[in-house]
Amino acid sequence: MTEFLLAVPRRPRRDLTLDLTRSRLRAVADGYAPFVGPAYDQEPVILEPSVTTVALVFQRTGGPALAAAEADRWAVTGGHPVWDELIRNVRRVGSRLGYDRPVWGQYAAVMVERHVDRVTAWATVPAFDGLYWAQDSEHVYVSNRPLLPALALAGGRRAGVRRDEGYLAHYLYSGYSLEEVSPFAGVSRLPVDRSLEIVQGRARLGVVPPGLRSTLTEDHTPEEGAEAAAEAMLGAMDRVEAVLDGRPVQLRLSGGKDSRTLLALLKGRDMEVHAVTFGEEHEPDPLVARMMTDRLGMPLTVTQPTPIDATGERERILTTLFQSGGQPLSEAHTARYVGSNPRTPGEGIMLGQWPLLKGGMAQRLRYTTDDALRRVRARSNPDLLVESRRRPLEEALTRWFHEVPAQDRAEKLYLYARQFRSGTYLHAHIAHYGRDATIAYPLGDAEVTAVADALTMGEKVSHRALFGALARIWPEVMAVPLGNNSWGFEQKGPDPTWSGPFYAERTAPLPDLEPAPRTGPARIGEYSPRTLVELSRILVESPNQEVLQDHLPEPLLFAVAATALSGSVSLPDGMDRRRYAKDLWRVTVADLWYGWDWMPA
Repeated sequence: MTEFLLAVPRRPRRDLTLDLTRSRLRAVADGYAPFVGPAYDQEPVILEPSVTTVALVFQRTGGPALAAAEADRWAVTGGHPVWDELIRNVRRVGSRLGYDRPVWGQYAAVMVERHVDRVTAWATVPAFDGLYWAQDSEHVYVSNRPLLPALALAGGRRAGVRRDEGYLAHYLYSGYSLEEVSPFAGVSRLPVDRSLEIVQGRARLGVVPPGLRSTLTEDHTPEEGAEAAAEAMLGAMDRVEAVLDGRPVQLRLSGGKDSRTLLALLKGRDMEVHAVTFGEEHEPDPLVARMMTDRLGMPLTVTQPTPIDATGERERILTTLFQSGGQPLSEAHTARYVGSNPRTPGEGIMLGQWPLLKGGMAQRLRYTTDDALRRVRARSNPDLLVESRRRPLEEALTRWFHEVPAQDRAEKLYLYARQFRSGTYLHAHIAHYGRDATIAYPLGDAEVTAVADALTMGEKVSHRALFGALARIWPEVMAVPLGNNSWGFEQKGPDPTWSGPFYAERTAPLPDLEPAPRTGPARIGEYSPRTLVELSRILVESPNQEVLQDHLPEPLLFAVAATALSGSVSLPDGMDRRRYAKDLWRVTVADLWYGWDWMPA
């Protein structure tokens, strides 16, 4: 609900005045002005929560007022506006901050302890709103948007903001940063499950305040696990409803498990919801989405994503890079489309994104080390980098895999999703969607994560916990077919102790509908030959040829050149067309990010 930047001077308190700090943040506000989305107040607030801290805050239009300091504490959050609750329920015991009682939700928080020169920043998991920090000779900066500390390092001058050269390889490899690298030089991403502590102007990494744990015991029964998951998800939707505060909701719906879970959580609530499914009416996702929304009497629009109104793909990508504050989208092909596309600024946008209740990256309980590592690497794209650029990233990923504490290799795959795929992967998308809509992702709530952490891997991988929770919240939806999908524990047939009464209905084939006759001009999709030729020509004409040649393997470069020259798609040997199309989008977005033309003069 806010975008913020805090600045903490590095000078000793006895020599301190905040004139320079206030001046720096005013310059940052001016530099950031073009990036402020339509759902935000265009005039930021600059305030001094302590005698050693200055905060720059861009608030949501019509959102709750910032908290006043209470006793010795002040807080601000991105994501859910829970600053009042944090001030009341997070306090220091000895040398550590901790929760007296859980403050659930989805947020990135900064707490200022006013009388001890201490600032602590941390985020809930999955970290949809990430935290970024930087320091120069005068200040330490912390923010939930990486461009804000980058502007602070540049004295507020957009022309002074520099890219981090190392980020390019990270983005090409995985679509996001696997380490602490951000898109901007000098700005670091705070790792998941770590805090940033600024004590008397000195920054260090610490632990996240403890206290966001589920009460589910280690010896719980499967029924207790399902009940805890249901209660956590319902509580998460209560919090989303409170954040929306009467705003309408656009529900992006497919036919899968996550979508029916969101519909179940919305059932019976006094909320204005309009569902949107991308595709054609005869395709599986729209068919199943229609079956589910009809049961609730909810309006559903089946349509195609809306391309950005621009003269070509280059301008579309540059527009999206600008709107996401210089963070390239991990799903690169979506850069051609309007983001949240709300009917009114601030409308809620709701999706189901990688809920950890399903086990993250783990699909079974037993993996060899090689199998598990292959599964982790399968979410990366080594074919886009030459060996010298790829090797350090593969080594970092392998090092993480071997060092992360876990009971077994399946749990390591769960933790990979928890630390990267469910949060960091979404940072650019959250910034893009959040500029004109209100993010409403209940499955990313910290309480849902706490329950997922407490469940056994068997409960998650088999989908028993999510199935049991959904059956408790909306039993009737269990009769809706899953299309080509299935619940993990039913892959070999029904389970007499868990499947319930609707197994035959949900495993029935979908009706076979004829495609509707096409009217109007043919749609030019993101993977169409015309689009791929256009992307290839952007790359061939790029001024960054030396950089591209330093990162990309020769077969890919040759295929791009051949496609651009011939006007028809030329594939690298051994690569299928869809893989090549996705690679081409990733490379083009990376090239245009690197070229910096998205940055206003």
